[in-house]
Amino acid sequence: MTCHSDHPLQPAQVTDIQCRTLPRYFVVQAMTLLTVILFAAISALAGPVLTSQPRAPLDEHVYIVQFIAPPALTYHGQPNGLAATRPVAGQKFDPQSANVRQYSRALLDKHDQVLQDIGAYHNKLYSYRYTFNGFAARLTALQAQKLSSRKDVLHVWEDRVRYLYTNDSAVFLGLHDATAGLTAAADLKGEDVVIGVIDSGITPEHPSFADTVEVEQPRLCHSSWAESSLLGLWLCQRFKNRDDLLAFEPPAGWNGICETGANFTATACNNKIIGARYYADGFLDTYGVMDSNEFMSPRDADGHGTHIASTAAGVEVRATLAGNEIDRIVGIAPRARIAVYKACWLEPGQARGSCSTSDLQRAIEDAVADGVDIINYSVGNTDISISDPDDLALLAASNAGVLSVVAAGNDGEAGTILSPAGAPWVLTVGASSRTGDKFEAVMRINTPTDIAGDLATREASFTPPLRDHESVTASLVLVDDGDATDGTEYNACTALINASEVADKIAFIQRGECDFAVKLEHAENAGAIAAVVFSNNSEHIIMTGARGSVNIPAVMINQSDGQLLLDELQSDAAIEVTLDSGLILSVAETGNVLADFSSRGPNLTAPDILKPDVVAPGVNILAGQTPDVANGIRNELFQYLSGTSMSTPQVAGIAALIREAHPDWSPAAIKSALVTTARQDIVREDGVTPADPFDIGGGHVVPNSAVEPGLIYEADRQDYQAFLCGQPDTVIDAAVCEQLIADGYPTDATGLNLPSITVSALAGSKTVSRTVTNTGAATQYNAEVAAPPGINVEVNPSVLSLGAGETGRYDVTLSTVNANLHQWQFGSLSWVSTQHKVRSPITVRPELFAAPLAAIGSGISGNLQFDVQFGYSGSYTATLDGLAAPLILQGTVSNDFRRPYVQTPLGGTVPPGIWRSPANRIVTSDTDTYLRVALFDENTTGNDDLDLYVYYCPTLLACDAPEYSGSFNSTEQVNFLLPKAGSYIVDVHGFHTAAASTDFDLFIWTVGAGNNLGNPTATAPTAASNGEQGTVTVTWDGLETYQDGLELKAHLGTITHDDEDPDAVLPLEITVIEIRN
Repeated sequence: MTCHSDHPLQPAQVTDIQCRTLPRYFVVQAMTLLTVILFAAISALAGPVLTSQPRAPLDEHVYIVQFIAPPALTYHGQPNGLAATRPVAGQKFDPQSANVRQYSRALLDKHDQVLQDIGAYHNKLYSYRYTFNGFAARLTALQAQKLSSRKDVLHVWEDRVRYLYTNDSAVFLGLHDATAGLTAAADLKGEDVVIGVIDSGITPEHPSFADTVEVEQPRLCHSSWAESSLLGLWLCQRFKNRDDLLAFEPPAGWNGICETGANFTATACNNKIIGARYYADGFLDTYGVMDSNEFMSPRDADGHGTHIASTAAGVEVRATLAGNEIDRIVGIAPRARIAVYKACWLEPGQARGSCSTSDLQRAIEDAVADGVDIINYSVGNTDISISDPDDLALLAASNAGVLSVVAAGNDGEAGTILSPAGAPWVLTVGASSRTGDKFEAVMRINTPTDIAGDLATREASFTPPLRDHESVTASLVLVDDGDATDGTEYNACTALINASEVADKIAFIQRGECDFAVKLEHAENAGAIAAVVFSNNSEHIIMTGARGSVNIPAVMINQSDGQLLLDELQSDAAIEVTLDSGLILSVAETGNVLADFSSRGPNLTAPDILKPDVVAPGVNILAGQTPDVANGIRNELFQYLSGTSMSTPQVAGIAALIREAHPDWSPAAIKSALVTTARQDIVREDGVTPADPFDIGGGHVVPNSAVEPGLIYEADRQDYQAFLCGQPDTVIDAAVCEQLIADGYPTDATGLNLPSITVSALAGSKTVSRTVTNTGAATQYNAEVAAPPGINVEVNPSVLSLGAGETGRYDVTLSTVNANLHQWQFGSLSWVSTQHKVRSPITVRPELFAAPLAAIGSGISGNLQFDVQFGYSGSYTATLDGLAAPLILQGTVSNDFRRPYVQTPLGGTVPPGIWRSPANRIVTSDTDTYLRVALFDENTTGNDDLDLYVYYCPTLLACDAPEYSGSFNSTEQVNFLLPKAGSYIVDVHGFHTAAASTDFDLFIWTVGAGNNLGNPTATAPTAASNGEQGTVTVTWDGLETYQDGLELKAHLGTITHDDEDPDAVLPLEITVIEIRN
């Protein structure tokens, strides 16, 4: 699928990854929206471009390997060993210190030795030493498996691809308020704070990044005397000829470099852009080739990175669009320095970049070692995980005192905040609108007078730009290609039969069914002098295609405007229009509306952690663009973009202002200040419904309040490690977890000291604890509670009297009182003094039962136990279904060479890279409680990466959208609680196999009332008491471990928790029982 495709089944979306073909993700139509491009403008710089040739499929792929030994940032030393390298509290990490260099050298030697042991010494891409102990290397699957079995190796991941998410916001945010603004009143501008932008690079000569200012001329030089007298002319000319003044001093304590490359020399860096690096090995290993207009250097060919850097820290400039000066804009922290880490690259023809995890990981590592204070990370993917390599690298960055500001994502629905935005150690930002003006290019309707006016347009990226073209005024003529079989006669997908009418006129064309270049070529061949395309998909977009393929200017208008003109033309009205780059319309924007694309909670990666943390302006943000954009409109320096990529640098800039005011504050303190001082007057995209904490977290940032929040919630390395200890499949060593528990650190996510309180399953009551630190003078704070509906909230103590810098602890007990079960409820707790209101959102979901999702046992015979928390008083039953053995289907699938999975309709020919289960082989009944479909890495022929797609098919002709599992290997699992009765189809995708094909065993467990292998029994209390716990015990005896020579892996069952209410219609609470061999 290409960005210039205009087929209605694959609509070209106006996104930050236009028409992205996503490897490893389900592709049916267009891919996930990640930054919405609303207006683009750019110009081209000539220069050599370094690209890579496509490579043949190899058995090697990039893997990221993590060792158990700690990285330099967390190494605390060992007796009779190397000295500690972990920085002490308040001290910045110094990669050049003797101890760090010695320990880093030891880690590097270890990496090289391990690679040499498996015959891959020359295949290393990166070594990670500071934030993460490990390396990225090209390995065969067998080599990766060998490494994963080593005792000194903690994890092995196959490299994955992540994607970029993307007028004067400073005024909207109140920064320029003369009495209270951080910039105008407090003179905070981010002085000497370094923002690391991990993105698509930067345009170094952009005026937003100048480190000099023009010499200001005396006022007399602006008078008539300077123009009429010889003395005035002479004196003022001398001022004009003076060199610009240096506006920034060389940074102190900076460890970074200015890495050179294509069109990026050492002089590209200055005292504003103080460092630049680039990383492409992982990207090239995945794709083999990049866009021919890319630069193998930190130079930006995308525009995303330039926009972000100028939003966060650009100096004040005059912005232009299509040659028209429209406004003065300035970054949030104009005195902050910028360090660039280019890790995202354009695939051929794409408009937004893709980023390899191995490249991103090294970028984070270098950013921390270089000495950045803040990382802007507008990158994400669809992993429901907070333990991916870059998640852990961002955790190490937090431990080093570096705040990572992360985009929430642009999927716009509930439960769409994923990795790394779901992690508690990052500051996650959603997007909302701002008040102010937006400037749009327009097409002018001259006649007829009853519809005369201006219509917003988007100019094509590959046609002659209007700014280089004379104004075009002519009649608008509806095209006719005489062929309605591909949609309509006016989509211009075949040669026009009304060329005589179109000649010397402006062609009017409907979007859809064929590429934009095809439409416009047909219009040009018919003699049209310009073209207007009207959208068939609501919004208008920037049309893309091959440059030089069309020689007439072209614009697109939206669907509603197009329908208006179509109706007029079909009623024989004569319409005259003008296309002119000088036609710019100012449109007033409505602020404080949540963006429809902004991803929302609940947090699937950690349900008891509230995300997003805050929202900020991210709709129609005017900022920098690269003049040598690869696949957009060239010869401009500014653009409008929308997305959480755009709100993220707003908050990164605000964090720089706070860091300037409080250089000793931790990342958690800055995050706390922003969350607890946020405002909640945001409405959802309908313009009416108040936003809730899953939409906005703490609320919309209020920087002028955040700089002095009153109280802060601190969290450090041990707090986050303890949290990870409580997560399934924790990445923290068991001995470390035991010590943290012994030291009193809570492993329950609700116990993490965050500026919010979330309980995803409240049965009866629960008490959580928080600790606050007073950042101001001695004062008294009183608790004010806005209780969630149906929830009683008790705070103990309800009064905190704290001295300057003093810490206080309090408990919050949440209890259900006639609450609506299974529904999230929202409230808040505020600590109020005479000067401050420190507000924490409360999100809670009342349940009858709080039981584990799964309980695991093992052995042919045995028992297991688990506790159930009760949220009511009355009868209780625990009904056991199972135990069930798996159905095992054996199959063979071919290597699909990392191509994306594409759904094949039922009855269609399934390609060799996909194996499909036989029809009616997997069938469930209305009494079944659980269905699991699984693959196991060890049950394939070689060391392969297979993925699972499971469809529910209510008829033989149609299936629902699939459930999907796609990890780094062939261990995959798809689960259905209370599955719909009927047939299921399974596709096994050979994403990457070690050989040309691989054999596999597919395991299917169907749990229902008829399964009772191993004579299982369940014993449990018969009565529940509100707020109390009961214990459920499951026993079994005589389970088989093999069937027909195949290992069964496990037997599955379910415990259904029931209050025996005959009128209840609520979802049942179920615990899955898994008895492993």
